[in-house]
Amino acid sequence: MTYILESALKDWDLAEKRIFVRADLNIPLQNGTIINDFRLQQTQKSIDYIIQQGGTVILASHLGRPVQPDDEHSLAHLLPWFKERGYAIQFAESLDKAYAFTQSMHPGSILLLENLRFFPQEQSLDLCFAKSLARLADFYVDDAFGALHRYDTSITITPRFFNEKSRTVGFLVQRELSMLNTLLINPVRPFVLVLGGCKVHEKIALIENLLPLADEILLCPALSFSFMNAMGMFTGKSLIDPESELICRAILERAQKINIPILMPVDFLAADKTIHGPLTTIDAQSFTQESIGISIGPKTIDLYSHEISQAKTIFYNGLMGFQDRPETLHGTRAILQAMAFSKGYTVIGGGDTVGAAETFDFANKFSFISTGGGATMTYLSGQPLPGIEAIIQQGMY
Repeated sequence: MTYILESALKDWDLAEKRIFVRADLNIPLQNGTIINDFRLQQTQKSIDYIIQQGGTVILASHLGRPVQPDDEHSLAHLLPWFKERGYAIQFAESLDKAYAFTQSMHPGSILLLENLRFFPQEQSLDLCFAKSLARLADFYVDDAFGALHRYDTSITITPRFFNEKSRTVGFLVQRELSMLNTLLINPVRPFVLVLGGCKVHEKIALIENLLPLADEILLCPALSFSFMNAMGMFTGKSLIDPESELICRAILERAQKINIPILMPVDFLAADKTIHGPLTTIDAQSFTQESIGISIGPKTIDLYSHEISQAKTIFYNGLMGFQDRPETLHGTRAILQAMAFSKGYTVIGGGDTVGAAETFDFANKFSFISTGGGATMTYLSGQPLPGIEAIIQQGMY
């Protein structure tokens, strides 16, 4: 399933209107300090446009997975970021205060709501909570691409309390869909997928959907180990998903039938006994009982870098190694570097992968960096996005 959507923001008269913007401000914090503001930056285009048109922004998001309200996950930590950039912004820790603020706010200002997940109704599809959010605004804009795959109340129910001409996607979501559609609709060939990471169930669905479109798939740890296990190869103590064995085997057989190569690493960076153990490079056939595959080895780096250099379209998702152990990230860096030097259309997605690109100073070298993790995987897997469905479905509650 693909969505061809344009934001209706530019069709609306926003002067002196209140616009509810559901954003994805789920960014990494450490002791209340922003570590990476990539998602904040990507949301600015919609916010700035509304402000320039004399509208008031009611900005809402979740942050983390709090089980109850706590300071660590409060969106109040984001206020300095906005103030440093000259935004007139207020903060409301309750919906009653939010409603009171909306009665006296000046055009061109922002009201930031407290973390929506501090309200238990946000994840229970609560109609009353959805209606309470909706009454704060005249228009609804979903610019939270990274959360479009979720069934949160503010994403799937709140927009339905606005009529069809008063709800839309934001500029970020419009661009995400457009850029990802380049992978789904007649990608320039050769089209190469580079996939790793631990969430095997997400990658299986993606591979199944993109297999007919791809020209080659390069598998990386930890995803590669589940496929190696399905092939009967021994991988020591490396992470595998035993429940995926049959589907991995079926994918390999299907790929062979339609002549799409799925490449496995030929060597690995492996740890001994635990993921914190000493590292060594081993061939794919040399795993011991205590070996744990962490990343790809130098032979695989050369092989995969060559394949990437020949491609015209490349998508990469799946960090190899651990951020707190930099010596394990060499394989990830090599893949990102090969893509950075590519003259093809290059796309990366997933929070950890994007974070690595920024760490290695490659972030500005790609054609597109997706703000989504699970949402990107869901969309590229051909599955509906609940947040988009709520925007485009006819009727209201």
